[in-house]
Amino acid sequence: MTTEQFSNLAQTTLSGGISAGATSLTVSSASGFPASAQFRIVIDQEIFLVTAVSGTTFTITPGYEGTITASHTSGAAVAHILTAGGHLANL
Repeated sequence: MTTEQFSNLAQTTLSGGISAGATSLTVSSASGFPASAQFRIVIDQEIFLVTAVSGTTFTITPGYEGTITASHTSGAAVAHILTAGGHLANL
């Protein structure tokens, strides 16, 4: 099991749009985000599990914790979040 990584107030934007079910995305800046996986992000109303980080590219599992997969436009806000699932995974 991979240990959940945390940060405070990490926010950025998508540097390009992604389609529903995408397995990777690129952010404008990874500054403030954990340098390694795993952690959770939210874009619009969808939660993603970040499973790998390479610079500004995040490998992701979409539709995490029962959220609905959707497409997201370039410039959409990306925020690192603590979720109920993330909290329970670390107990």
